[in-house]
Amino acid sequence: MAIFDRSVSWVTGPLACYAAGFAAELPARGWGSDSIYLHLRLMRELSAWMSAQGLGTGQLSPAEADRFVPVMRATRRRLVSVKGLAPVLGYLRDQGVLPEPDVVPASERDALLLAYQQYLRGERGLSDATVRTYTWFAAAFLDRAGDPLREVLAGLTGPDVLGILERQLKSHRRTPR
Repeated sequence: MAIFDRSVSWVTGPLACYAAGFAAELPARGWGSDSIYLHLRLMRELSAWMSAQGLGTGQLSPAEADRFVPVMRATRRRLVSVKGLAPVLGYLRDQGVLPEPDVVPASERDALLLAYQQYLRGERGLSDATVRTYTWFAAAFLDRAGDPLREVLAGLTGPDVLGILERQLKSHRRTPR
């Protein structure tokens, strides 16, 4: 770690207070010294850019990270994509300082499943493992419901729901584990 003390001090601006922890985290995740140096340099450049943009750490959204990519490409030969930012963004997310990325459902089905997950966590207080299990069954239910989904769901009767669940249970029992 002492080898990176000077590199850590290069990071100024909103990310300065996270540089030492980031430098300590990288070798623990198996990164070599050359890569650690490059990622600390990238963190320094990102922090300087954030200062110039008037951004605090909590304002570093995925959209803002995307805005930094052209700067990376203009000034670097390595780590020139948003993928190169993944280690520093992941570390900052782990520290709880980045806003949660917005989840944009790709379809009406995905939007329903996301709302269901939020309900299970928020209203029911269920664990992540239980939410995953319930979501799997709900996704299978929606897959068997048919299309167009909104119209099919609005027209379902009790016997319709039971029929879908019965078919789902039969196919689930036949699946070897």
